[in-house]
Amino acid sequence: MPSIPMPRFDDNVRLVIEATCGCCGPIHNSLAGWEMIEAASAHTAETGHVVILNGTVDRPDLEGLEILQ
Repeated sequence: MPSIPMPRFDDNVRLVIEATCGCCGPIHNSLAGWEMIEAASAHTAETGHVVILNGTVDRPDLEGLEILQ
């Protein structure tokens, strides 16, 4: 399977992804960001199973900052 390079626009942004196979359960919870997406894709390619991705992006440098002041 070809790999598609994804640009990283901001080093302060963190991609947080959970991947769960409908048959096998959680996929490699120790991986982070794009590595998790690649592992999920590889799992689907190897097994034919559907992998559900759930995630968000956050800015660790803004944690604790009061949004509504």
